[in-house]
Amino acid sequence: MNEWMNNHNWRKKINNVYIMRNHNFAFSAWEIERLKGGLSKYATLVHVDSHLDDSTGAVDIPEILEKINSPEDAVRIAEEYDYTKGESPEPGCIYMRIDNFIWPAIMRNTIGDVIYISDDPSEELNEESLEKIIRNSSSDIFRDDDNEFILNNLLLHIKENNKKIIRYESLEEYEHENKSSLESINGKHKILDLDLDYFNDSVKFNSEPKLRSKEQIIRNLKYLRNLVDWDVITVALSPEFCGGEEACNYLYDIFLECFNIDNNELVDW
Repeated sequence: MNEWMNNHNWRKKINNVYIMRNHNFAFSAWEIERLKGGLSKYATLVHVDSHLDDSTGAVDIPEILEKINSPEDAVRIAEEYDYTKGESPEPGCIYMRIDNFIWPAIMRNTIGDVIYISDDPSEELNEESLEKIIRNSSSDIFRDDDNEFILNNLLLHIKENNKKIIRYESLEEYEHENKSSLESINGKHKILDLDLDYFNDSVKFNSEPKLRSKEQIIRNLKYLRNLVDWDVITVALSPEFCGGEEACNYLYDIFLECFNIDNNELVDW
């Protein structure tokens, strides 16, 4: 069994490439790079994933908008609730998950514009859809007044900072249309945020994989690698959404090869 399979805190890196089992730690990587000076405020995020990961609850985590002083702080804030304790979180406990790490980074101004590349069938968060999605949320951790607070603050933040949220259904659509060239974004750092489950067409949790052809996966990965000179790259393995350990390991090996990364040179972070 791969060492990352049962370790939800598994994280490795090399240079500006941060790899993690669970996607919530992408938040940590972006904040660590911001501390190091590798990222400045308002970086442009390109999020390539089967899921939009645009849940909003984590913007209400205590201290989420306060200054992060160390890599340890960045990791601690992004940690998920540990369900292995055999108990549920306290009522009203807000914590980061694999689907709500992007909006805290937006609210902190670590992230400016977001380009989603995802075939997620759900409606993405933007100025038009945000209110409806929050009001229809099935989450039981927010009271009505909490929803109103989050809603009003997110909408206000988007408008005041003139942030853009752009959506493409696939890498092929982005490559064909490319309405917003990354090369033309002057003065902004650029983040590639990739979830390997993008290459699995089965959207069910822990289901049999329906992986895209190896040729298409390689083409997509090389296209991403060469698209722009990325300032930071974050990669989530997400084995449960890749179709299990074997499928995930297959995708991971292709990623390492396409991005010219030697697995033996990776270090913990």
